[in-house]
Amino acid sequence: MRQVGSIDVVRCMMCRTCVALCPGEAIDFDKVGYCYKVNEEKCIGCGKCIKFCPYGATSLEQRED
Repeated sequence: MRQVGSIDVVRCMMCRTCVALCPGEAIDFDKVGYCYKVNEEKCIGCGKCIKFCPYGATSLEQRED
């Protein structure tokens, strides 16, 4: 099991703080859903997105390896 980031699209205000701080460049803009999503392949589970999100829109979830 490993932790990966997740973004709550309802709480996300698209400020891009998580995008700027992500060391794995794992947060991408989904043009279809018009929202930010975490690329689980790139996410290293560091939690920076959670610590610095001013809207509390990010979290870490457990995933199978």
